[in-house]
Amino acid sequence: MQLLQHGIKKVGETVKRDEVLVEIETDKVVLEVPALSDGVVVEILQEEGATVVSKQLLGKLSTQQAGDISTETVKDNEPTPADRQRAAIEK
Repeated sequence: MQLLQHGIKKVGETVKRDEVLVEIETDKVVLEVPALSDGVVVEILQEEGATVVSKQLLGKLSTQQAGDISTETVKDNEPTPADRQRAAIEK
């Protein structure tokens, strides 16, 4: 189990790819959950202080490309830029 420690972004705010959306605290570490693409926060499904589990839906981003709006799901198990860097070093 993990605790949704701090929501960095609010509904209606724009975000850039890899920008931190929320912080999640485990017994050993605080994880940063980044945006997977540029967009606007359209929905927050878990409030600060909520206990969440791996792969639980935390919120939604709206991304706009060529006039279309699609919704991207933000999950707490997405790797952060630091996770991707660590994985590249370990290979």
